Formats: sequence, C-alpha cells, structure tokens
Amino acid sequence: MIYRKRIFFFLCFLLFTFSCNSENKENIENNKDKIPDLLVSDPNGEKKIIYTEDLNDSLKVFFQVVVDFEYPLKDTTKQIIVQNVRTLLMSVSSLTTGENIIDYSYRDGTGTDYQKYIWNLCTNKFNYWYRHQPYEILMEKNMWENQVTFGGIIYLKPRE
Repeated sequence: MIYRKRIFFFLCFLLFTFSCNSENKENIENNKDKIPDLLVSDPNGEKKIIYTEDLNDSLKVFFQVVVDFEYPLKDTTKQIIVQNVRTLLMSVSSLTTGENIIDYSYRDGTGTDYQKYIWNLCTNKFNYWYRHQPYEILMEKNMWENQVTFGGIIYLKPRE
C-alpha cells in the first residue's frame, strides 16, 4: 500500500515537472527574436516581415549586404567567424502608394528622419541576422573567400 502511494506521488511529480517544463519552453520559443534563414530560398515563399510601431505604411525593402569573414569560407579547417556586416544597397518603396522612399543611391546619414529610421532599423536587423546564419550549409562555399555579398527582400509593416 505504501509503495502504491509512493509510486502515485512519484508519477504525479513527474507529470507536473514535464508539463511545467514544456510550458516554459513554449513561452521561451514564442518570445525569442527569430532569425530567418536568409541563405536558402524558402520553398514556401514565406515573407520576412519586421513589425514596428513607428510606421504608418507597409514597405517593401530590397537590399544587399556584404559579409566579411575572419577566414575564407573555403577553408574548412577554420571556424566560421563573421567580422563585419555592411549594408551595401537598399531600396524601399511603399506598398500602398508605390512611392520610392529610399533609392539605391541613398547613403547612411543623409536624408530625412524617416529615411534614417528605416535605414537604421533594417541595417541593425541585417547585422544581427547575418551574424547568426548557418554558413556551414552553403553550397559551393569552397569558391568563396573572406567576403560574400547576399541580398533579398523583406517587408516592414506597422504593428497593430
């Protein structure tokens, strides 16, 4: 009889422990900053969207960044370390009006406060995202040296 109670309490304890851990893990997963995979094209065509409170309009952003590595990517004996991520080009247009807000000739530090805000927001995201990409999976990386250019499209949308 005592053994049954002990087993019952032990099983209840395990059940409680696992349910708390799974809830906690789910909350952590939902709250962490997700890093999109920018190296492989998404077969589902999922859009990469940044939601922000400081926009009144939805924007489409075409971009190119240059990623500098400590060692050439073709050197598989070394750890892949990102030294620098630079935004090379960015073009931003309104999805509702079609207005071109930032064109490819825009340079950091010039333009309106709105342009600077968009440039800085995107540049900070690109810097973070490209520092945390799985570069080991790149095909043909044996052809690349210390510097690689990547590009893509993201969307900026007002947070509701």
